[in-house]
Amino acid sequence: MAYHPAPDSPLSPPMFLFSCRSDWPMDLIEFILSAVGRLVLRSVPSGPIGEWGIGEWLWLAGLCLISWALIELIRRTVRQR
Repeated sequence: MAYHPAPDSPLSPPMFLFSCRSDWPMDLIEFILSAVGRLVLRSVPSGPIGEWGIGEWLWLAGLCLISWALIELIRRTVRQR
């Protein structure tokens, strides 16, 4: 009997790897966004924003840069269709 991990398990492979569908780029983008979302939720700085150090501000700048890059990737993917 084959082992089938839960869909949200870190052991489960992303479905776009096995997909023959034509919309696999969107599956890839969805996988990346969900992985980034989980990472962000685990690493959110705590404390009042006035007490943030340089590390928290760099974290926020990096998050904005990654978000912008993903939005541009989605725009270009949608435009090519």
